[in-house]
Amino acid sequence: RRLTMRGVVCLLAFLLAIDALVNPPLPRQIAVLTASSADTCGSPPEIYFDPFLRANATCNSSNDALDHPPENAIDTDSNNWWQSKRGIKTASLEIDLKQIYELFAIQIHTGN
Repeated sequence: RRLTMRGVVCLLAFLLAIDALVNPPLPRQIAVLTASSADTCGSPPEIYFDPFLRANATCNSSNDALDHPPENAIDTDSNNWWQSKRGIKTASLEIDLKQIYELFAIQIHTGN
Protein backbone atom coordinates (compact mmCIF):
# COMPACT_ATOMS: atom_id res chain seq x y z
CA ARG A 1 0.00 0.00 0.00
CA ARG A 2 1.18 3.48 -0.80
CA LEU A 3 1.17 6.26 1.76
CA THR A 4 -0.76 9.37 0.74
CA MET A 5 0.29 12.92 1.63
CA ARG A 6 -2.48 13.01 4.23
CA GLY A 7 -1.15 9.78 5.70
CA VAL A 8 2.37 11.21 5.89
CA VAL A 9 1.10 14.35 7.66
CA CYS A 10 -0.87 12.25 10.17
CA LEU A 11 2.16 10.03 10.78
CA LEU A 12 4.42 13.05 11.38
CA ALA A 13 1.87 14.61 13.77
CA PHE A 14 1.66 11.32 15.66
CA LEU A 15 5.46 11.02 15.91
CA LEU A 16 5.78 14.63 17.13
CA ALA A 17 3.12 14.01 19.78
CA ILE A 18 4.95 10.88 20.97
CA ASP A 19 8.25 12.79 21.04
CA ALA A 20 6.68 15.56 23.16
CA LEU A 21 5.49 12.96 25.66
CA VAL A 22 8.80 11.10 25.81
CA ASN A 23 11.05 14.20 25.74
CA PRO A 24 9.23 17.06 27.51
CA PRO A 25 10.84 20.47 26.95
CA LEU A 26 13.11 21.89 29.63
CA PRO A 27 11.48 24.60 31.72
CA ARG A 28 12.21 28.12 30.53
CA GLN A 29 11.88 29.46 34.07
CA ILE A 30 15.11 28.46 35.78
CA ALA A 31 14.09 30.25 38.99
CA VAL A 32 12.40 27.04 40.19
CA LEU A 33 15.85 25.49 40.60
CA THR A 34 17.80 25.86 43.82
CA ALA A 35 21.55 25.95 44.44
CA SER A 36 23.50 25.61 47.66
CA SER A 37 27.09 25.41 48.83
CA ALA A 38 28.97 25.50 52.11
CA ASP A 39 32.07 26.64 50.22
CA THR A 40 30.95 30.11 49.09
CA CYS A 41 33.31 33.07 49.37
CA GLY A 42 32.67 36.21 51.37
CA SER A 43 32.28 35.20 55.00
CA PRO A 44 34.56 36.73 56.16
CA PRO A 45 35.19 39.13 53.23
CA GLU A 46 38.12 38.11 51.05
CA ILE A 47 40.19 39.43 48.17
CA TYR A 48 40.32 37.50 44.88
CA PHE A 49 41.65 38.16 41.39
CA ASP A 50 38.84 39.02 38.96
CA PRO A 51 39.86 37.73 35.50
CA PHE A 52 37.30 39.99 33.78
CA LEU A 53 38.54 43.17 35.44
CA ARG A 54 42.12 41.87 35.52
CA ALA A 55 42.42 43.30 39.01
CA ASN A 56 41.85 42.35 42.64
CA ALA A 57 38.26 42.50 43.90
CA THR A 58 36.45 41.75 47.16
CA CYS A 59 33.92 39.01 47.82
CA ASN A 60 31.67 39.98 50.74
CA SER A 61 28.53 37.97 51.51
CA SER A 62 27.01 40.81 53.55
CA ASN A 63 27.10 43.21 50.57
CA ASP A 64 24.80 42.36 47.62
CA ALA A 65 27.06 44.18 45.16
CA LEU A 66 30.09 42.10 46.24
CA ASP A 67 28.34 38.78 46.92
CA HIS A 68 28.70 35.64 44.74
CA PRO A 69 26.14 33.20 46.24
CA PRO A 70 25.26 29.74 44.83
CA GLU A 71 22.05 31.10 43.27
CA ASN A 72 24.21 33.10 40.85
CA ALA A 73 25.26 29.84 39.19
CA ILE A 74 21.72 29.28 37.90
CA ASP A 75 20.22 32.77 37.47
CA THR A 76 20.87 33.04 33.68
CA ASP A 77 22.66 36.41 34.15
CA SER A 78 26.16 36.04 32.72
CA ASN A 79 27.31 39.01 34.82
CA ASN A 80 26.72 36.97 37.99
CA TRP A 81 28.62 33.92 39.18
CA TRP A 82 29.07 31.66 42.16
CA GLN A 83 32.48 31.76 43.73
CA SER A 84 34.06 29.36 46.17
CA LYS A 85 36.17 30.31 49.16
CA ARG A 86 39.75 31.12 48.39
CA GLY A 87 42.51 28.68 49.27
CA ILE A 88 40.44 25.51 49.63
CA LYS A 89 41.41 22.38 47.70
CA THR A 90 37.88 21.24 46.84
CA ALA A 91 34.54 23.02 46.68
CA SER A 92 31.07 21.74 45.97
CA LEU A 93 27.98 23.31 44.46
CA GLU A 94 24.68 21.43 44.60
CA ILE A 95 21.91 22.23 42.12
CA ASP A 96 18.46 20.72 42.65
CA LEU A 97 16.65 20.40 39.30
CA LYS A 98 13.42 19.39 41.09
CA GLN A 99 12.94 16.49 38.66
CA ILE A 100 14.96 14.19 36.41
CA TYR A 101 16.25 15.64 33.12
CA GLU A 102 18.39 14.26 30.35
CA LEU A 103 21.24 16.77 30.14
CA PHE A 104 22.90 17.39 26.81
CA ALA A 105 25.53 19.87 28.03
CA ILE A 106 26.87 21.54 31.12
CA GLN A 107 28.89 24.69 30.73
CA ILE A 108 31.43 25.58 33.41
CA HIS A 109 33.66 28.65 33.33
CA THR A 110 36.61 28.68 35.71
CA GLY A 111 38.91 31.50 36.71
CA ASN A 112 42.66 31.28 37.15
